[in-house]
Order: sequence, then C-alpha cells, then structure tokens
Amino acid sequence: MSLDIKYSICGVVVCFYPDTSVVSNIKSYIHQVDFLIIVDNSEIENRELLSEFIKLESVKYIWNKSNQGLAYALNQAGNYALKNNYDFLFTVDQDSDATKELVEQLIVHFSPSIGVIAPHHQNKKFPKNSDLKLVSEVPMAMTSGNLVNLKAYQQIGGFDEKLFIDFIDYDFCFRMNLNGYKVLSIPEAILYHNLGNISKHMLFGRYFHPTNHSAKRLYYRIRNSAYVFRMYKSLYPEVIWHEKKKILKIVFKIIFFEKEKLKKMYMICLGIVHFLRSRYGKYE
Repeated sequence: MSLDIKYSICGVVVCFYPDTSVVSNIKSYIHQVDFLIIVDNSEIENRELLSEFIKLESVKYIWNKSNQGLAYALNQAGNYALKNNYDFLFTVDQDSDATKELVEQLIVHFSPSIGVIAPHHQNKKFPKNSDLKLVSEVPMAMTSGNLVNLKAYQQIGGFDEKLFIDFIDYDFCFRMNLNGYKVLSIPEAILYHNLGNISKHMLFGRYFHPTNHSAKRLYYRIRNSAYVFRMYKSLYPEVIWHEKKKILKIVFKIIFFEKEKLKKMYMICLGIVHFLRSRYGKYE
C-alpha cells in the first residue's frame, strides 16, 4: 500500500460497566483514528465517565441503556461508519490499549483483498510473544484491535447479532474468508489486552492460567462455539479441533482452580442445550 493514500478510519470501543481505566485506554489510540464511537451497553449510565468522554475530541457516545450484545454494538458503529463514508472500522475492547503507532502498523499492509488486519494481543498480566514472526494470513483474529475493511464488512453483512458475544470473531472472519477476503496478522503491531481475570496456579509441576470468566460468559462461549463448530467444521477442521481442545482445557481449569464450579458447569450444560434447541440471542 502506498502511504500517500489517505484512508479514513472510524474507531469503536464497546463498554460494559467500564472503570476509569477506559479513559486512559482510549487516549492511547484516539489520535490514531479520525473519529471514535463509544458504545455503552451498561444498564446504568456512568455520569463520571461520561463527563470524561465529553472532553475528548471527535467522539460520539451511544448509551444503549441495556446490554444489547457486542455484535449489535459493533454493527451500530459499522453502520455509522458506512453512512459517513469511512474506509475502515477500528474495533477495540474497553480494557485494551494500543501502542502509539498501532494503526499505522496495520494499515500499511492493506490491499483490497484484505478484510481484517489484526495485531498481536499481549496480555497485560502474563505477556507472551507472538507465535508468528512474519506477517501471515490466518483463519481468524480476536476482535479487539482489528482494522476492518468496511467494503468487506458491508458485503458479508456485518457481525452476527444472534451470537451476542463470544465467537462472533470466528464467525466474522470465517465469513470474510468465504467471501474471498483475507485475514492478516501483524506480529510487530502490539495491542495490550486483558482476557478475563487470569490467575496463575501450579498442578502436577505445570502452571495453569484459568480466565475465571463468569458463569453467564461461559454459557455464551459454549453455545456459540458449538454453533461455529457445526457451521465451519468441514472448512476449518484444524482450527475447530484446536478450539475444541481449548474448551476441554477450560472445563479442566474450572474443576481444579475456579470458584462457583457447579454454577459454571450448569451454565456450560445449558449452553449446549440451547445450542441443540437453536436458542440464540441474549440469555435472560
């Protein structure tokens, strides 16, 4: 890509009961986008944080008054960006902060055949180098820190809102691939990110790092993973097999290390039941 080409970028950060750290996180990347949409899925509006958001330039704040789901919130921003003729959507979680040249490191690799350009996610508590050494085409990428080609986004129909949260990134990237668009991973582009509330434990001489997600979050993860496994198992068998093993590891860590074991195992079973009954959307 020629750096002489000027692309317009709309950022979006989706919040759910954020703490004050979201402001400093936003300041790490707001200067890297032309406009930022803050979508708040919290049921109670945080007036203190809202007063901080108002101080920021080129920002639109949307309070949904209830948790409409990550996919819905991302589509709110995607549709706004399309309506206002932006070229890219930069998607960020509330607990993510960016290195100062992240977006530039991503966009330099753009070509019209690319649907998503993703950074390396560096966990704040337990940092780990990327397994990739070179820019690589990958089957999928986590949503936070991605630069999404809005033409491709529009063509595939955006994020699937029935999944609500969890595995929407798998489904989104797989549909990008099926429509002829590539997903790129850029290992030198770093996004600092938290995944759940990771803790560290030793068992059998090995360290384990459970994420300690809530029971409800595990419900979505299991239900939606089963949906993605069924939809794409013939197209991405290696990825699906890898993810199935990750699910088994999650269950193992719940049993040995996490609190509320029975509640979490119940919600995992309920997620399976709702998948079998094709019950999607928000769990209530």
